[in-house]
Amino acid sequence: MSDGYSIGEDESGNDIVVFAPGLPFCHGLKMCPREIETELLIGNWLVLAYAVWSKPDMDCIDVAIEVTKQLAGQLSLGVRPFNRFDEFRSWCPSAIPHGQSPVWIYFQSGGIIWSHFGVLSAQQLKDKLTN
Repeated sequence: MSDGYSIGEDESGNDIVVFAPGLPFCHGLKMCPREIETELLIGNWLVLAYAVWSKPDMDCIDVAIEVTKQLAGQLSLGVRPFNRFDEFRSWCPSAIPHGQSPVWIYFQSGGIIWSHFGVLSAQQLKDKLTN
């Protein structure tokens, strides 16, 4: 377990991030859902979609947790694994990456405020979320 989470498997055998009970604002999201989850349509959400085959992407999970902790109570964090870039079509077709990962998407009440393709440092992420 790294910084309060582990990567396990869901009932379909796909990767899913499982967070420790001490991180109630962090949520593991299913890989390649049929549609966007209802909870992402309510409130402020930072979604980090990481490629399961990319170590730099997986390292960004720690960055996302760190910044979400710093902004305690202002947003929830959802972390979604993906294997293929076309998996975004079903849940976020306006943020389909074209060969760049990880994918950061900031939602407010279901609307996309911004998206970013590629690695962000903790300071870069915090700046994007607070400006």
